[in-house]
Amino acid sequence: MATMKRSVVSCFIIKDYLGKAQVAMFRRSGKVRTYPHQLGAISGSVDKEDASPLATAWRELEEETTLTSKSLALIRQGKPYIFVDDKIGREWTIYPFAFQLKTVGEGGAGEAGIQIDWEHESWGWYNPMEVEDTPEFGGVPRIAESLRRVWFEKDIGETPGKILRDGLKRLQTDQSGEQELAGLALEILRDVVREMDSSWSWDQWWSKTRFVAWHIWKNGRDSMEATIKSVLLSTLADVEKIVSDQVDQGEQVSSATMIATAVEELTYRTHSRQSDPARLVPAALEELIFGNL
Repeated sequence: MATMKRSVVSCFIIKDYLGKAQVAMFRRSGKVRTYPHQLGAISGSVDKEDASPLATAWRELEEETTLTSKSLALIRQGKPYIFVDDKIGREWTIYPFAFQLKTVGEGGAGEAGIQIDWEHESWGWYNPMEVEDTPEFGGVPRIAESLRRVWFEKDIGETPGKILRDGLKRLQTDQSGEQELAGLALEILRDVVREMDSSWSWDQWWSKTRFVAWHIWKNGRDSMEATIKSVLLSTLADVEKIVSDQVDQGEQVSSATMIATAVEELTYRTHSRQSDPARLVPAALEELIFGNL
């Protein structure tokens, strides 16, 4: 069977309940062609006519829940990824998004505004930390992987996740200039990684560090994307080189030592503003740092 390629959006609706986040999961009906009766987010194909995957997301949300931008606010986008489901002969490119459900007090329709169509038979609220890619959870393939790409608390932990969440809000609202915001981006990265689990292997820790940097770039300040990307990429490339040089000296270096070196170097560069926001970074460097997340 030939593999069919399709690009789809995966839209997660988030609400706050007594200070804790909950995510809406929708059980697909028996009338859909793929993954009937399994839990998933609001999803749909990206058409050639769509202006962007985000435009697709807004369309699918309205079609499948009746919610519009009056009741939802985009809070995060996740890095797209590809996986193959050999069982049904599909290669999926997934574009994840997270939307905050506005309460009636915030001018939205609230939970009562969610009216599902024929594509789903039921829906409910779940703890995002408990959404798993397991048969017991009963979700569509890679549902937890898609969720972690927008709900980074699931990937890096609650405490560093809160630091990143608060940091993104600062980036979005701070009215400082380009240099100051570039410095703020580095400060956020430093503060988050300081709180990440140092017992992870180096590969795990470094992957999550790059993942945090990607979110600071893409979910921080739209008007400063290029500047923030430049300072983050150049800093991470320099930090990785220093750690690699440490390993290349021939001594047995533990993951804990490599992580400590990376945190120390990142802290130094944040304090001294060693990275130049105006420094041009080649496309190959972006692929090296962010390409395989």
